[in-house]
Amino acid sequence: MKKSITKIAVMAAFTTILAFGGLTGCGNSSKDEKSTDNKKTETTQETEAASTDEKKNQDLIPVRLGVGGQGNTYSMELANLAYKNGYLEDELKQAGYELQLQAFVQTGPEVNTALASGDLDGAIYGDFPLFTSNSSGIKSTLIATVNQKVQYGILTVKDDIKEPKDLEGKRVIVGQGTVIQYFWEHYVKQNDIDAGKVEIVNATDAASLLQTGEADAYVSIMTAAKYMESLGLGKVFDDGSDVEGGSTVGVVTLRNDFLEQNPQVAVAINKALIKAYGDAQADPDSFYNALATEQMTAEVLKTGYENDPSLTQLNPQITDEVITHLKDLNDWLVENQLIGSPVDVDQLYDTTYYDQAEKELGK
Repeated sequence: MKKSITKIAVMAAFTTILAFGGLTGCGNSSKDEKSTDNKKTETTQETEAASTDEKKNQDLIPVRLGVGGQGNTYSMELANLAYKNGYLEDELKQAGYELQLQAFVQTGPEVNTALASGDLDGAIYGDFPLFTSNSSGIKSTLIATVNQKVQYGILTVKDDIKEPKDLEGKRVIVGQGTVIQYFWEHYVKQNDIDAGKVEIVNATDAASLLQTGEADAYVSIMTAAKYMESLGLGKVFDDGSDVEGGSTVGVVTLRNDFLEQNPQVAVAINKALIKAYGDAQADPDSFYNALATEQMTAEVLKTGYENDPSLTQLNPQITDEVITHLKDLNDWLVENQLIGSPVDVDQLYDTTYYDQAEKELGK
């Protein structure tokens, strides 16, 4: 995140000032004494101000959110922009809370484990783990979305794969028991592909399998597929944008016990996301820059959202279309025995926090 980079740069600059500025020669004695007195007064004032700020921060209630990422690099879709622009921290602070983000590489399983143990108050992740957690008794509520239509695409290293039907007779990497499988089954059905003629490769090391010829194509989240394409590891021949019901949703959830005691947190998060959505609409590049990393550049990310250049999919509102998708996903998860029992979707989300946020923002 640029916030961390900025912090490091400031510390480096401060160290440089101490190293060189502290080695100045002697000047006029009376002038130096006066300067020293002024500096002492300024230092005292700064210390008192810092002490006051620290006390204020100590009074804030922490809000611990689990997110995808590593270290200080987060993957939160719209929430990345809300964080970078300071909206998440500011809105929560105004409500009396302190934002604490915790990054997890294995976003779904690791975050759900932390939610179950009470180490997290909520999460910003995918709809799939939202269902697995609620089905297993870790009750949480969907309060907003960060991407209503996470897109998937298919990357291939074969020149003879140009249309969906060309995947028949080929070896295709499809992560089983994941949202990738959910997209793939919708894709197969809509494109009249004979699934029995496709050899499914259930693996995570897609790059090596494609390079060694052990796989011919790879089904992935669009941004990841475009990233691999930028590295010369194949070409995205289908962006999957016309597959009905094949996309998934990025969500913000809070544990029910926490939400019941702290409903204003849900309102504050929605206010931050609404502001960020306005920024993304006005300047789409600001979103790509907020999400970009050293490896996944803004330019590559932009190609992953080509089907929605105005970024309407980032709308944080829980729409009827989102709810319809959640019900379809619930049925699919039960049918494929990926959750033990169905989730009551009508009890899974709450739109009142978004409505209240809009009201407070004067929308």
